[in-house]
Amino acid sequence: MGSDATGIGIESVEVPPEETLEVEDESPATLDDAGLPSPNQAIQRLESAGWHVETTDAPAEYSVQSPGSQAKMRYPKAALPLLAFELSHGFTPLDNLVGHVSSDNRLVEFLLRSDSLRLGRRELPQIGSCSHDTRSSNHLRLFPNARAHLEASSRISDFWTHVHDPRTDTCIEISMASATLGFRYAELNERGGLPASMRDFTRFWSVKVRFVGDFGRNGAVQLAEELSRSAMFDAAAAFRISLSVVQKAGRDFYRTRLAPSPSALRFPVAKFHEQAAALFQLASDTYHQTLINRYILYYQSVEYFLPLHDERESISQIRRTLNSPLFNLSRDEDVLSLVGILGRRSFKGERETFVEMAERSVSDARVREFLTHVGEDLPDHFGKRGPIKHVAVLNPADPNQNLVRAAANRIYDIRCRIVHSKAGGGRDGVDPIFPTDREANSLHPDLELVRLVAIEIISAFAGSVSFARPN
Repeated sequence: MGSDATGIGIESVEVPPEETLEVEDESPATLDDAGLPSPNQAIQRLESAGWHVETTDAPAEYSVQSPGSQAKMRYPKAALPLLAFELSHGFTPLDNLVGHVSSDNRLVEFLLRSDSLRLGRRELPQIGSCSHDTRSSNHLRLFPNARAHLEASSRISDFWTHVHDPRTDTCIEISMASATLGFRYAELNERGGLPASMRDFTRFWSVKVRFVGDFGRNGAVQLAEELSRSAMFDAAAAFRISLSVVQKAGRDFYRTRLAPSPSALRFPVAKFHEQAAALFQLASDTYHQTLINRYILYYQSVEYFLPLHDERESISQIRRTLNSPLFNLSRDEDVLSLVGILGRRSFKGERETFVEMAERSVSDARVREFLTHVGEDLPDHFGKRGPIKHVAVLNPADPNQNLVRAAANRIYDIRCRIVHSKAGGGRDGVDPIFPTDREANSLHPDLELVRLVAIEIISAFAGSVSFARPN
């Protein structure tokens, strides 16, 4: 790998999410060179540390369960030595971010997401004099890196950069994640009902921060997070590379179970507006879009129809007025009533128009069914005690509440809290929702609500598919 940093993030190799490292059985020479235990030794060490390891029907895979976890993961036999090798760090998981801290509080590691895979082959030159030789075997003990241990294909880099601050003797490294962190992330996905294949456990990148002194667990985690976020901003500003740490999905995400998808794709029965459909499809990209981005994109897919709704409503009211036997074109008052219709609509605000459009387009029964379904797992989410503050509350058990109107107001409330990001909440004093906030991490049920409303509104404005040949 060269050290030329020219074109980082522009000419780099992009690895699609599904492309993974195929881990075959262990290579004794590779394991010995890396200082790893044998698979049998690894199983003994893991079980002594409280892990549960069992054979499976596949000779190259084991069923592995970490201490205190209910999830059993199918894990490659060749990778077991990596988990055992990293036991000496005594990693304990973090509360809000996907990451862990070592028992001596000197190493903190955070999982990276999104465009981090675009780092590709290129490697930045090391900055600052540092005692850590990034090519030595001892370096992997200080900065564990699963892909480097297994000597993966050179087509994909296992290391991007290592920077050092001589004043504090602190190092920050962006490289492939440790085996333990990859395992923990797969566990979290399994708990959330997402498919988790441990054959791809070496494709994750992470940022690792190593201290010389002991700042205590909380102090080390806080300082490491601050340094990591600063480094990621520098990477975005200098190299146009988007890096972000992975938030642990909130309880809402793990417990919400959505209605099953249809078993087959139907033949198109309607023609949807191209621009709105494109925004909806982009919002459905769970890999490249953050939760907040997806929320705004779903809202924008229906915001597209606001002027069309105004136009449709104005025409409908004018037509009703003109069709009435009581309308008299000779009376000035009747003619002015037509002008009044247009004037009232031009002075309507975005919220009022959006709520009205939702009431015209969205089925009350569909919203009620959705809220009842979510309420089975999360009875408080849409209520006053829910995790999202300063938004309309929804109660499907209240027969007097207009659920569609309340849902539309809630969607618009959240939209405003995301879009208006003034520090301190600006003039209204309502705090914004930022990507790193706890509230943002609890948005999954609300994301599904705005998605449902978007489907209904886009469908309401759809036209018919025509097979007639154009003239």
